[in-house]
Amino acid sequence: MFRINIRDAYKVRTVVAAALFIVASLQIVYLSTININSVNTEGRQGVIKTDEGYKIFNTTECKQFEDKSYKDHFDFNTRLSSLDVNGGPNAGGPATFVYRPYLNCLDQEDPILINQIRTNYMILPNDKPYEFSAPVTEFEIEQTYKDIIELVYKNKVPKDGFFIESGSYNGEWNSGSLEFEATHGWGGLLVEAEPWSFMAGVKTNRKTFHLNTCLGIEKRPHYSTFDFDGAYRDENMRSMAGIVSGKRSNALQMQCFPLYSILMAAGNRTVNVLFLDVEGAEFRILKTLPWDKVDIEILSVETDLIGKVFAGETQDDIRKFIESKGYTRYAHRGEVNFRTGLQQNDLFVRNDIVKKYGVTGYPTR
Repeated sequence: MFRINIRDAYKVRTVVAAALFIVASLQIVYLSTININSVNTEGRQGVIKTDEGYKIFNTTECKQFEDKSYKDHFDFNTRLSSLDVNGGPNAGGPATFVYRPYLNCLDQEDPILINQIRTNYMILPNDKPYEFSAPVTEFEIEQTYKDIIELVYKNKVPKDGFFIESGSYNGEWNSGSLEFEATHGWGGLLVEAEPWSFMAGVKTNRKTFHLNTCLGIEKRPHYSTFDFDGAYRDENMRSMAGIVSGKRSNALQMQCFPLYSILMAAGNRTVNVLFLDVEGAEFRILKTLPWDKVDIEILSVETDLIGKVFAGETQDDIRKFIESKGYTRYAHRGEVNFRTGLQQNDLFVRNDIVKKYGVTGYPTR
């Protein structure tokens, strides 16, 4: 996400957008001096440093919830804590991270968890006018969008579709879903873990559900380390923020929710397109899905960081996994990331959709 690739280098508008993004990203860089303070809520722990957070949040007792009657009457705000995080002078104020530790005891299919997400975390669509930084017609149309409408829909995009975009940033720049919504009237769900980008996205009045969370890599809610300085960093590149394995300095524990629970909270509807761009955790997220219970027609997935954040995985592994679920892979055009040397994003079309639309390959120009 937001790593300049070869096709971008020759597009003046995209270069300008990248420059604007660098300026906006100063708020993330500033997080190297992250400031964490507790809010006065039930179960307040005082000032919580990152290491202390691991101890606090990993001691929840779950055995009691084997009693369904107990679980059904339990107040899941018990031991609720919040952290105010200072995002720096460009962030527009502190962000508040909310922790409901006993949600971590619930399976991703539990109706109580699904209702908690819908009631306490999900922001519903509104009918207010868009408030973008520029007219929609001036935004560079994402290659991922072009590939889907030309390869699959052959420029005849169905109406009333539904998308999920995880890693939606601010809802404007590099959003593969924006054209589906603004041009074709689709609804959707925007998921963004980085709170300042999320708040900016809500202010655009996108006609979508909004959710400020990280997608879980387990089949129940859990705490993960979220690195604001970049999920993957080496001498050549730095990715966007994301969840990572182990502990890191200048990182924070976040409570992540399973993708399936989120989908259920949004109504368990058909997902015509799922955009998944979360800086290296994509494979682990997809492995949590009960594939026989979801209806996802097309996936556009960032795959070039697989194995770089979570060891023991490869780009080939995630490709074979998705294909094993009944999808055919197509390479996004012009999507080689010159920093990794790999195809950055892959497009997967479910086999019945391939047949329905007669997908054979990209049109010749």
